[in-house]
Amino acid sequence: MAGVVSLAGYPADYAQYLPREEAEAHSRCRLHAGGWWFPGGGWIRPASLVEAQLAAAAGRAGAMLTTHFGAAVHAISRTDNRWQAFAADGSVIASAPILVLANSGDMTRLASVAQPLASVRGQVSYLRADAVAAPAVVLAGRGYVLPAFEGIVVTGSTYDFGIDDPKPRIEGHAANLARLSHMLPGAAALPDPATLEGAVGFRCVAPDRMPLVGALPDVDAARQQQAGLSGAQLPDLPRCPGLYCASGYGSRGLVWAALAGELLASLIEGEPPPLEGDLADALDPARFALRQARRGRL
Repeated sequence: MAGVVSLAGYPADYAQYLPREEAEAHSRCRLHAGGWWFPGGGWIRPASLVEAQLAAAAGRAGAMLTTHFGAAVHAISRTDNRWQAFAADGSVIASAPILVLANSGDMTRLASVAQPLASVRGQVSYLRADAVAAPAVVLAGRGYVLPAFEGIVVTGSTYDFGIDDPKPRIEGHAANLARLSHMLPGAAALPDPATLEGAVGFRCVAPDRMPLVGALPDVDAARQQQAGLSGAQLPDLPRCPGLYCASGYGSRGLVWAALAGELLASLIEGEPPPLEGDLADALDPARFALRQARRGRL
């Protein structure tokens, strides 16, 4: 870890390597090892960030921002150069020339990318602040633990394949406590997993562990053109006009979302993207259809 920081030449106010003693001074607790220190790092509640962004957008855009909370989208279609989102009863929820699907693993129910996306369960555990010597800063390693907030310490998270239980499980709490004890060897006797509360979420993960950000492919049209796509590149694939996606963030939704939004805006408006071309291609949601078309397996 020290070698990576040295080789990359990061500014000290961005990232440093700290030996264990210095890391303990920052975290104010015993640690298993030293590691990378990000002076500007922190944590945030996703819901509070979304609320702030919506409020800011409403303040700038006024009537141009309309929300439809609690409205489940049953299907989408394009008519007269406009996309429509339909409820289960066939009524139109909203209509616009540009549609961005940002509904995690449910995205492929509405538009195909020629590749299933995995749903990976994640469980966090809540501990009383007086039950564990929590760090003064965010600590991440095999898991993570946050500083105490309003009397609660949050630690996690599990990575559960093939489990769709939306409720916290004792096994998940036990796994989180095991990670916590490794990261914080000086922690006091940890509570019984059966006494803990927590929360569960589901990550959307692509096979290559990269997000999907960009214009969605027209998979049906690509299948019809498959014979001529053996040597194709991403720009050669047919796209669904005006249809984009932002999904597959895995465990890094807050890290990826802002950059993905900038990339989407540049693609929609025809502006220079914030990423190099090869990086943007690595996120292109048409990449799976392209690979299959080249092999004649679309």
